[in-house]
Amino acid sequence: MCTKEKAAGLGGQTYFENEKRAYGFLMAHVLAGDRLAAIRELQREDAQARQWHAHTGGIDFYACFTLKHQMRKYFLFGDQLDPAYKKRMFDGAKIWTERDPLRRPHPAFVRAGESLFTATVTEEGLATFENQ
Repeated sequence: MCTKEKAAGLGGQTYFENEKRAYGFLMAHVLAGDRLAAIRELQREDAQARQWHAHTGGIDFYACFTLKHQMRKYFLFGDQLDPAYKKRMFDGAKIWTERDPLRRPHPAFVRAGESLFTATVTEEGLATFENQ
């Protein structure tokens, strides 16, 4: 697989759950020897870093497909990540787990019935998140 495709650009889009396919491929590219390009793509800024994930330093910990890859990225490839990026991941996870995230409201999610895809993070939403 990795000899057929190059890692550069393989990261695809990072909007919502799009990482679920790309992160696994990129990790395979790291193992197959295309390390620099794949590590660069694994650290690419999330499309929603400044909206949905602003409160976790721009790191996406919410979609379960993404979360399982974030853990692999941090623990299996952490020694290859840029130290500033790895620290941002650590700090974001610390914020995310201050309380059990299972039932903790997310500032970007809106009332039932409203579209998740049109949700935006508001100052009020962030204040609600930080006070819970």
